[in-house]
Amino acid sequence: PYSNVIHNRFEHQFSYELHDIFEIYFCSFLLYLIILPFIVYRIYYNFHNLLLQLCIYVSTELLSRFFCLVHTVIFAYDGHGLYIFQLFGDFLEALSSSILILILISLAKGWTIRSKKLIVTKNFYAFGFFL
Repeated sequence: PYSNVIHNRFEHQFSYELHDIFEIYFCSFLLYLIILPFIVYRIYYNFHNLLLQLCIYVSTELLSRFFCLVHTVIFAYDGHGLYIFQLFGDFLEALSSSILILILISLAKGWTIRSKKLIVTKNFYAFGFFL
């Protein structure tokens, strides 16, 4: 018999734990998309390496959310999706987390927007690269 139940496309293909994954990716994508122009504007008028790192972080997060969002939308319609997009999105998310950790370590070492110099060693960047 035919059921009159209408399924939500973005919940039907997913397990219960992932029912709201599209909304999470979409909202975070929009937030990063709103934040990015403000950072670019600030870099344009008052360049600082810390702001550049923040811009790189937000850009990689935005790209990560975009790839995960595309995979989720395609998965919602065909049940397969593009797993290479999900894999690449997860990789970019891990990379952006490492960049954020480097920014936080820089702030902890005393590098602020008002100070133009940060005294670091090569170990600082090696630590961030392997993190």
